[in-house]
Amino acid sequence: MNIYYVQHTIHYGHRRDRKGIGHYTSYAAAEQAIAKLSKMPGFNDPRGSFKIHSCDLNRIYLPLGLDSQETSSSRPPVDQYRADIPDYVICLYNVNSIDAETFDDDFFILGYFRTEAGAAVAVDGIDASDQLKGENRIFETHRCYVNRDNWVDGFYTDR
Repeated sequence: MNIYYVQHTIHYGHRRDRKGIGHYTSYAAAEQAIAKLSKMPGFNDPRGSFKIHSCDLNRIYLPLGLDSQETSSSRPPVDQYRADIPDYVICLYNVNSIDAETFDDDFFILGYFRTEAGAAVAVDGIDASDQLKGENRIFETHRCYVNRDNWVDGFYTDR
């Protein structure tokens, strides 16, 4: 099963403003969210753009320069999959730092999992591989509801 994450970004010179639009269980649903929101304040700014990121559920994705992997520890046996669409997934992030000049959060989505336990197993696998070191070993998980739009009224910015 794939999860489609929609993100909107506006670039202001060296700064950027990113908004997570939502997580969807089909590419068509992600496109519908973009079509609906692209007319809203903030999202219709010509400096902005939408992007759809596709991720397999229960797969670890590592930042560029590191090897993405699907291991037996990151993917449960087939009989653990549910045929129905979940209400939410667990998003596992790698948070590097907050840039003091731009106040941008530097994060990378490492994967989406059905359970917190699945995300914890993925973190254990990353730790065992020793691919993320030092400051880069900050992980967060968030419950992300699927097929729901965020920022449904648009947004305004002072920039």
